[in-house]
Amino acid sequence: MDKNKEDLKKISSDDEYYEEIKELCQNMPRSEFYPVFEEKYWVCTCGCKNSVDADTCTVCAVGADKLRLIFSELFLMQKRNENTIRKRVSEKRKMEEDAEKWRRIDPEVENIYQSAKDFEGTRDNYLAAAKKLETISGYKDASELAERYRELAESAPIYDVKTRKAMREKKVKKIFGISLISLLAALFIFVIAYFTLIAPRGIRYKIENGEATVVSYDMFFGGKHVKIPEKYLGKPVSAIGYEAFKDSSALISVEIPSTVKKIDAGAFGNCKALKEIIIPESVSYVGSSAFSTCTSLKRVEIRGTIEVIEMMAFFECDHLAEITFESAPVRIEQLAFNKCSRLRDIRFSGNQEQWGSPDVESGNDEFIAAKLSFNYQK
Repeated sequence: MDKNKEDLKKISSDDEYYEEIKELCQNMPRSEFYPVFEEKYWVCTCGCKNSVDADTCTVCAVGADKLRLIFSELFLMQKRNENTIRKRVSEKRKMEEDAEKWRRIDPEVENIYQSAKDFEGTRDNYLAAAKKLETISGYKDASELAERYRELAESAPIYDVKTRKAMREKKVKKIFGISLISLLAALFIFVIAYFTLIAPRGIRYKIENGEATVVSYDMFFGGKHVKIPEKYLGKPVSAIGYEAFKDSSALISVEIPSTVKKIDAGAFGNCKALKEIIIPESVSYVGSSAFSTCTSLKRVEIRGTIEVIEMMAFFECDHLAEITFESAPVRIEQLAFNKCSRLRDIRFSGNQEQWGSPDVESGNDEFIAAKLSFNYQK
């Protein structure tokens, strides 16, 4: 492979988040290196170099998205917080188990247990419990447990009985705060992952045969004005898929790049705020109902060679006033311009002979009645 394993950064015990990374990677074989993500390839933790469009490693089958998430610093911080909480819960459980053992051995320890239970986490009570333990005879672990209590006392907060209730409430709020931070961190990671890897600018794609197709659009994140990029993950955007922008009711404008060859059926159906559409020269196919019920659409410019205007392509575009053709259509299918009551002007860049006599099927009375102008110049 082009990138030698010697050039990769190894995961070592000196790394800040080594314990968290080790735990997260325990089910992944041969996790030795930090992953690398470049424009044209990515390198797995096993050292294998994979092409950019490979979702999983060809050697160990680990997913690229999983590695991006695991090695996110925010995700590792969240994992460390979880481990810290789990450790403290484990220590508390061990203390309770020890206290239960004391109570079975010596009834005198009952008072220590109750005191620790009532004033849990205070420095004074840890020290009082340790002092009491040191006076107990006949219990072999008393000295060891007393020393543990003294160690806990060093980091424990100091407060008296009067402020016990307030401190307990503060503890509850702290736990709630940690949970909320963890939730927000997880949500933040999800949003970043979604809109950098899955749906940048609110547009989702699929990649097939080395080309990208727009499959859906989220207006909340994409907005009212859309510029479809020429490339996604290095692949040309060649098609706008079936019903990709359908029901984007507040979408006002969309810019289609010159890499797009096809606009599938229903692609912009029911985009009620869309005002104008320019179909570039690269597009040779527009599917049925592609712009149906776009009730604010006023102007359409078709720069490419689209010989067939499919069925119901501009159905119920009742504000459509003008349509411009660079090349003459051969056939206008049924209902293609049905209920386009304001259609008045059809403009053609060529002459009348070049326009010919397109086959206009039924349900296109508005198209037939519109004024046809030749030699139109922009």
